[in-house]
Amino acid sequence: HSQHQGRHRIRELALAAAMPSAPRCLASLLLLLLPAAAANMNAGTYKITNPNSLSKQSYSTEYKAEYFDVYSNPIRTRYSEVHWIMHNNIALPQEVIDRFASKTMAVVGYEVDQVRRTPSGDVPVPITDAYNHHYMAFLADTHSTKLKKTLADAMAVRMGHNHGADWYWKPETAKDAAFSEEDIAVSQFFSEGNGGEMRLSYHGYPKGYAQLIDSPNEFHIMPMQIDTKNRHYSGPGFKPDILPRSATSPPNASYSGIL
Repeated sequence: HSQHQGRHRIRELALAAAMPSAPRCLASLLLLLLPAAAANMNAGTYKITNPNSLSKQSYSTEYKAEYFDVYSNPIRTRYSEVHWIMHNNIALPQEVIDRFASKTMAVVGYEVDQVRRTPSGDVPVPITDAYNHHYMAFLADTHSTKLKKTLADAMAVRMGHNHGADWYWKPETAKDAAFSEEDIAVSQFFSEGNGGEMRLSYHGYPKGYAQLIDSPNEFHIMPMQIDTKNRHYSGPGFKPDILPRSATSPPNASYSGIL
């Protein structure tokens, strides 16, 4: 009955233009780049799905942009449990809120990790302890928009917004929301189902592309985590815990058959 605790961590990468909301120039937004010499969040080489095998120069997946980190609420699960709930209303760092109040942020990529927070720093949670099947996340200006739990219609099902559930989360803009002259979005959506490749899958955008959001102040994330940690074995390596008869994994599998 021991519990597993961790947090989902997202690093947003932003190209920033410190311009008032009106007037603004989209071209200036994309040209006023503030690069940072920060290393990628996760150790290893990030991969893309469509590399050009004929090119003599590989596509760089090293991020070269400013960033900030946000965390989910603590996640506590028991063996075989699925954690699939929305973590709402997580405030962005105050310096980020202040910097982009009445201004536009351009998100050019993001990174993800699952960690235990300790006094000596974050410790990554092995994918064999907690398997992240997928996640959905939002950045939002909550003065102008709210997330609402909505029954999945045919469009939501076709687009995969509900990931198989009967409902999904949908941003609804307030009737009195104040938009910029360029009609910049007041919420942005991020979602991936990378599974075991979640950490080293590249989520950067091509040069000149970004997701724009006006005055972001909150973060929302709904991770779908499956607890596969074997509390009866401490290593080395991984051994699955008790499995149902329906499990089809081989005896010496390096993953849990409950997946």
